[in-house]
Parts: sequence; structure tokens; C-alpha cells
Amino acid sequence: MNFGAGSLTGFRETLEVAMSDSRRQLWTRRMGRYRASSLTVNEFCRREGVSVPSFYLWRKKLASAPAEPGFVAVSLPQRGVTPITLKLPGGAQIEIDAMIDPVTLRRLLAAVIAETHNGEDR
Repeated sequence: MNFGAGSLTGFRETLEVAMSDSRRQLWTRRMGRYRASSLTVNEFCRREGVSVPSFYLWRKKLASAPAEPGFVAVSLPQRGVTPITLKLPGGAQIEIDAMIDPVTLRRLLAAVIAETHNGEDR
């Protein structure tokens, strides 16, 4: 295969970006380990086999970098679905999402029934 000078430059740039991302991920995980430890910076760096100046350089780089996008679980209500309302003795009411999974509903009902029976014995 014959790569022209332009192709080689593009390959180098791609490789440098990949290596930079890899180093960033490595140091992000390393900083997480440091925060979870009770070690001093010097002791942590000695155990990790990195220099103290590198530690502080990467801590500064990571602190000033924008946060990486992540995913957050979001539950949106379904339109047109009316919740189920349970009316309990004594006037209490429990409102349950109509889309609740059967296992969770069984556990909830068992807990409510058990508590209701316990309350009658008092």
C-alpha cells in the first residue's frame, strides 16, 4: 500500500487524537481512584508510578475541560394514561402509575395489605 504525504499526516492527526482521548480517560479514572483513596498526592503518585507534576497538570486539565456528555434516565409520563388510585381504610389514597410492572405492583399491594392488617391489631 502506498500512502501519500497527505494521507500520512491525516493518519498521524487521527492517531494523536485517539491517544489524547485515551490519556484523558486514563487520567480521569486515575483521578477518581485518587479521590476515593485517603492517600496524599505524593503517596498516590508513587503507587501509580507517575510524577507529582504530571498529577497536578492533569488535575488542572481535567478541571478546566467541559464535562463529557452522559446519559440520565428520564421517565416521562405517558399521555392519556390515567393513574390507578387505591383508597385505603382510614381515607388514605395511593396513586400508582398505570404502566407499573406487575412484580412491583404485587410487592406494593402485599406491603399495603400487611401494613393494613398490622394496623388492625394495634
